[in-house]
Amino acid sequence: MRRVILSFLLIQLLIGTYANEVAAFDWKFWNWEPNWSGLRHFVDTLKNNVLGGAGGALAGAKAGAMIGSAIAPGIGTIVGGIIGAVAGYIAGAHIEQRIKDKVCNSPLGKLLCANTEEEKDFMGFIDTGKNVTLANFTDDHYIKNSLVMNLTREADVAAFQDLQLLVSKLKSSMISYDFQASGDSGEFSEIELRGPEKIYGFSAFPIELKLKPRGNSEIKDPVCITSVKIYAKDTKYGNIYWTRVWTFGEDNECLEPPTSSVWSFSTILKGPDPYLNYINDVLNGQANEQLIQEIFNAEPQEFEIVAEVSGYRKIYYQDGSGNWIFDHNEPIYAVFTSLSAYRHIGGGTYVISGFAGSLPIYYQDAPEASEFTAFQMKANGASSNLVARLWSSPIHILSATAPYKVYIQGNPGYFGGLNPKIMDEARIVVYRVTKDGHWELAAALPLDGIANLGDLSSGKLLQGSVTYHADNNTVSYRAFVAIRAFVSRDDGTKIPIWILVEPAIAPVDPARKVVMDKYIEEIGDLVRDKSITLEEVQRLRAIGDSLISSLQSKIDIAQSWKEKGEAENKKLVVEYASRAIYHYKEAIKYSEKLKNADDSKDVLRYAEIVKEEEVVGDYYLRAAELAYYNQEEQAQALVEDAFRIEQNVKEIKRTSLVAILPNFRDTQNLMQFVIKIIISLAAIYISRRILGSLGAIVVTILVVIWWFGPMVGISL
Repeated sequence: MRRVILSFLLIQLLIGTYANEVAAFDWKFWNWEPNWSGLRHFVDTLKNNVLGGAGGALAGAKAGAMIGSAIAPGIGTIVGGIIGAVAGYIAGAHIEQRIKDKVCNSPLGKLLCANTEEEKDFMGFIDTGKNVTLANFTDDHYIKNSLVMNLTREADVAAFQDLQLLVSKLKSSMISYDFQASGDSGEFSEIELRGPEKIYGFSAFPIELKLKPRGNSEIKDPVCITSVKIYAKDTKYGNIYWTRVWTFGEDNECLEPPTSSVWSFSTILKGPDPYLNYINDVLNGQANEQLIQEIFNAEPQEFEIVAEVSGYRKIYYQDGSGNWIFDHNEPIYAVFTSLSAYRHIGGGTYVISGFAGSLPIYYQDAPEASEFTAFQMKANGASSNLVARLWSSPIHILSATAPYKVYIQGNPGYFGGLNPKIMDEARIVVYRVTKDGHWELAAALPLDGIANLGDLSSGKLLQGSVTYHADNNTVSYRAFVAIRAFVSRDDGTKIPIWILVEPAIAPVDPARKVVMDKYIEEIGDLVRDKSITLEEVQRLRAIGDSLISSLQSKIDIAQSWKEKGEAENKKLVVEYASRAIYHYKEAIKYSEKLKNADDSKDVLRYAEIVKEEEVVGDYYLRAAELAYYNQEEQAQALVEDAFRIEQNVKEIKRTSLVAILPNFRDTQNLMQFVIKIIISLAAIYISRRILGSLGAIVVTILVVIWWFGPMVGISL
């Protein structure tokens, strides 16, 4: 009975300690005007002192259960435990707050506790996510920096430096090729067929044949060459390409063995290339999905290098006087063939990293919209001979104009001492892709004909603006830079080469606005003074409700695309639409938090998360639409943009393990860390003494959440 009385007195004491605080509500029942400030303070105390509240709840539940059991065993125990837990939580939270107030008002507290809103709260030892500043929120710092980091208004200097770097990577040394000899090849010695170690795609390449006459110093029998032919030959059909012929008059090109002199014949060849006409189709606006895929998937056909050497050996005999008398000419015809050139060919298709997709639609009025960035691009063709880099604005919008800068450079150094001229023709072509899969020429630069850029020994620039003319049947646009050039050989032959470049541009739909965009400036104004008034809280709730309503509409749209994908078994559509739904729901989740936020830092953080989650959802929704119409590469470009922002928003939501450790050079930070350890150990010890093993386990769990919870988005 004495234990019951003591427990009852404990409950009364716990409630009594908070009587004054509850009285501070100052409810004016006669005119129903509550003291909202007191109520907010009461709620904040309960919300910000979970550790003390939990301890009080355990103690109160134990005492209440004992009293309830004495009055009415069973139901009384349950009811008493619930009432005791509630009263205990209130009292415990109040006691924790009183302790904080006492400590923070002491001399030691001036070191440990925050004195301004810019400093950390006493219990805020762990930053629950990346700090979002007002400036970074209003200028979209996080989204912009997640997507593009090389924006510039001076693209020319950066682009030409980029070209030089690309050209330097294409350098290839000349090596000896394996070959098979036939005919009268025994008439020669020190035979060497040389070519590049690396040949990329459908490139022209240098070839060199070296040989000497075989013989000895005892017998006079010089060898004379009358002609040399070097060409490429298709091993499947036997077609011959780009023959280079040297011819010599009788007795004009002779060497008598032994000799240190070497015959050397160098030229430029190229293997079979059935895709040159495909490039002409692209240039003339006659491309389609199948043709483009064939070009980017194209691989060189097998070919061999053939060198034919014709000539004769002059046959002499020595008479009795020791004189050498000419007798006759012995014909020579030798053939050397090699597959090594083909075997040293690498894939012509390559991808250069850079920006992909487009910035969100609300960047259209931002300063970044008038800057340039290097785009990720895919290219195929004569990759050893030509390099290109495309720069454009980071935002591309349907039914709008975008600037293009295409930097093109030949690589004459690849041919060694031959140093041929590479003359160029180029055109930017943009195709409109319709919902039924058809391609239509939507824009071209130049509009009529081809741009002649001249000698590409140094970099050249093709620039201008392209308009994405859209209608209701438009799915997206595919932009290409088609370059056709000629390598001028020393015999006047012009060998055609080409590259096709597709930048990873994916125009965004101007109709799909970011809902948060219209509230960015207003939210910035609300938190500018770092305090939130009651009126501002009401406005934040209205903003949150508006965001939730608009986001729900986007979820409905994404759901319809998901259902389309499921009906037609298009897995990518389902995947992207599902991701869009998830991120829109995340935006709604943090919109709800925004509605209940009363701290300026929380407002900025939640608003930034809502904005980024919505943008990520928009990217996935557009990707689902593109994937539905089989524009999977453009969809992937937008998915990459979404992924970059996802990584950033995770940092804002969470903290890392490193964030738990203090800055040991910061005395205040270090003292906070030490005090936190002391509080944690003391809480576990006291709970063990008062509440027993079970209570100690519960408090230990709370302590672990206090330390590590912010890393997974849980805070006490």
